[in-house]
Amino acid sequence: MSWLSRLIGVPIDEARAPAGDPDRVQAVQRVLDELAPLLALDGGSFELVAIEGDQVALRAQGACAGCHAQATTLSEAVEARLRERCAWVRGVRSV
Repeated sequence: MSWLSRLIGVPIDEARAPAGDPDRVQAVQRVLDELAPLLALDGGSFELVAIEGDQVALRAQGACAGCHAQATTLSEAVEARLRERCAWVRGVRSV
């Protein structure tokens, strides 16, 4: 729970389920869970926001949010692994 949520007593954007086909959401989440320890080494992560057809929308969190290497990490690590494990993925974008 964020400090603001605690202050006003209302959860903000917590436990919001990603939009999209449940099977695809589960497949993408497995890949993100697999990559999480590596991203956490630098203090960051990516949260699944939505799957729209063959496109995956992710939100950078922690040190990944605002990092100058975010686009490189997203395309060369996260997207590459997603394409390898989920043949239907055609693109990944940050929201």
